[in-house]
Amino acid sequence: MNLSARERNIWIDVITSLIIGLYYLKYLLKIENWSGIWTGDIKSFIYVVVAVAIASSVLKFAGISKKDAMEAADERDILMAAKAAAAAYYTLMTLIIAFIGHLVFAHTIWQIFAFAEFLNSPVAVAHVLLLIVMITSIVKGFSQLYYYKRGH
Repeated sequence: MNLSARERNIWIDVITSLIIGLYYLKYLLKIENWSGIWTGDIKSFIYVVVAVAIASSVLKFAGISKKDAMEAADERDILMAAKAAAAAYYTLMTLIIAFIGHLVFAHTIWQIFAFAEFLNSPVAVAHVLLLIVMITSIVKGFSQLYYYKRGH
């Protein structure tokens, strides 16, 4: 597979976001008490996230050689980044609107779900918003890769 330096960096970003997102989701599923912000093993979670971010940066800089250095972005790169940002924006707005709808109707219509009780905590709402941001980042990366492969 012949990838440009820009595509390799996007792949590294997407894989890093996926690893952190899945680890974060695993962390969230272990939390039992949503009333406090320092629940569970948050310290080990933060250490893992920092380690993955550092490893991602090392991979990015180690993967760029002199002959394959990143050149300045041209109009095509800017257009692909803009299209990917638009896809991420639509994803973000859809998820935020769905989440706000859930918050509004959680105590009236959807009381049959145990998930409604979960969102009584501001900490839980913050965690859901962070998950939405992670999902949006992954969508942006995959969209950008899609546009690079399609050539538009």
